Parts: sequence; structure tokens; C-alpha cells
Amino acid sequence: MGISMSIVVLSALWGAEQPAEAAAVREFRIQVADEVLDDLRQRLARTRWPDQIAGSEWEYDVDRESMKELVEYWRERYDWRKHERHGQRLSD
Repeated sequence: MGISMSIVVLSALWGAEQPAEAAAVREFRIQVADEVLDDLRQRLARTRWPDQIAGSEWEYDVDRESMKELVEYWRERYDWRKHERHGQRLSD
């Protein structure tokens, strides 16, 4: 499944001397292969979690349990194809 979308290249990225095509709207397609998503899910499933420093929760970084919940969401419940379809509607 592919998505055709248009983007505007930000002229600030080119500096003072900008090529004429810098302001052009260019079409691109989002095509994430099933194999790529399968690989991502497998990598997320193999995450090696560090020990949580006792009593630290959010003091030093992201709380480990919160991060585990987020990774589980991305691995099992995030609907990648739904968001591809949403991008398609934006380009119509």
C-alpha cells in the first residue's frame, strides 16, 4: 500500500542561495513494507530492559514500566496501516 503526499521543502534548509526547486512542492509515497513492520515488532519484542534504580521512577529518565507499556503499544496495538490511510486522506 502506498501513499502519495506532497511536501514543501523549507527554504531555510538551503541557506541564502536557494535552488529554484527549493520552493517546489514535491510528491512522495510512504510505502512501509510488511517485512519492515514485522522486523520492527520482532526488535521491540527483543528489547533488553535495564534494571530500574529503586525509587527513582522519573527522576533520572523515563520510568521503565512506562516505557515497557509504550513499547508494548507500538508492538501490539499501534495501527500502522491506519496512519498510512490517514496520510493518504491528507494528500487528497
